[in-house]
Amino acid sequence: MRIGIVINGTRGDVQPMLALAAEAIKNGYEIIFCAPPENEELVKKYDCPFIPFGSNYKEYFQKNADFKGGQSVGPSPKEGKMETEKQFKLLPEILKTCDIILGVGFVLGVHSVAEYLKVPYRFVVFYPILLGTTKKEPLKNRLMFGLGRKLINMFLKGFINRNRKNFGLKPIKDVWKYWLGEKVIVACNKELNPAKEGVSFNFVQTAYMHLDSKNQLPENVENFINSGKPPVFISFGSNPISKPEKFISLFEEVSTTTKQRLIISKAWADLPENNTSD
Repeated sequence: MRIGIVINGTRGDVQPMLALAAEAIKNGYEIIFCAPPENEELVKKYDCPFIPFGSNYKEYFQKNADFKGGQSVGPSPKEGKMETEKQFKLLPEILKTCDIILGVGFVLGVHSVAEYLKVPYRFVVFYPILLGTTKKEPLKNRLMFGLGRKLINMFLKGFINRNRKNFGLKPIKDVWKYWLGEKVIVACNKELNPAKEGVSFNFVQTAYMHLDSKNQLPENVENFINSGKPPVFISFGSNPISKPEKFISLFEEVSTTTKQRLIISKAWADLPENNTSD
């Protein structure tokens, strides 16, 4: 059985799917792993076939640090159309031998490709918020979700349907509904972030898919951990920052005030190396 995995997002989207892919390979499945090009070294480290696909999000967000830290964290309608068009044009050939296709992130064309290839499609999320709201939630939340759903239809439904027409597929009525598919896989721990019954879309919730690291901690980090009170770990993940000096000052103040030692993982944030203080 061959599983196609298409990811359009940051490392937070890629890493858990790589955990799934690596385990599937151990159990005899074949994998086609499509993800942004900056993930190639990570994916190949786990002996997983890799096809670079989509934009380089690391470069994009580092050039637009204020954008990622603001109200929006996704592509503009124009950029969304460009990414979706790539999916329509290139994925039918890449995924033509797959028995099932999994989509993660901004993959608005992938369900249509799966339909064209006549194979099942499942969408995977790591945060239940994409499932919509329940009737018990505040009116403001429900209105905001409804507005987002209407806007994505306004900007992208006609574009998607024109591409579907080229595939000989029927038009869709709701982009969000088709993007998520029949039953969303919510891959996060229920104890930390439970998906609520009564949301807008059907789902099944699994645990988070944890990828075992192949790297050892650097010696200076091991020594720091063992040299005193257990530190608190803080990571920026895929969040770049435009004012690193502000955060350095903040961490120094927090550490001094609370008497708490810190380990800062800068990840995509452009922070200077600093191993001189606690």
